[in-house]
Amino acid sequence: MNRAKKLSIAFGLLTGLLLLGPGRALASDYPLENVLPKEAAEKLAKQGVTTTAQLLEKGATRKARKQLAKATALKGKQLLEWIQMSDVVRIKGVGPEMSKLLRAAKVRTVKKLRRQKAKGLLARMLKANKKAKISQNPPNEAQVSHWIGLAKKLAIVLK
Repeated sequence: MNRAKKLSIAFGLLTGLLLLGPGRALASDYPLENVLPKEAAEKLAKQGVTTTAQLLEKGATRKARKQLAKATALKGKQLLEWIQMSDVVRIKGVGPEMSKLLRAAKVRTVKKLRRQKAKGLLARMLKANKKAKISQNPPNEAQVSHWIGLAKKLAIVLK
């Protein structure tokens, strides 16, 4: 790889990390009241679950998800989608909006993200974004590559 290409990738990565645009993560734990429908967040709060980290912890296994769905009267499929979002937003730079974009590109978990190639994933994300108009600020290849690298460092929590 030539120097100009390396500088271009480094600049893109630095820009992505420093100039966080709409939908980019500022932190990896979000209050559920900010990312879920109000009624769902309230039902989960009654079970002591108020953040994405807590939701991931309480819904990490199939058995736990089933119990949480029963306790909250939330649909299991919808609850799983929110738990998967909670898994992906653990990655610095991936907020709820980027989580939706990753989901549209068929990447729903950290486990799946860590197996991706940046170029291919970015192409799928851009295609999905063009169709669904999820983000006005889609990521670049350097950002996606960085997320994949971070995903490889995270523990697999969702089973």
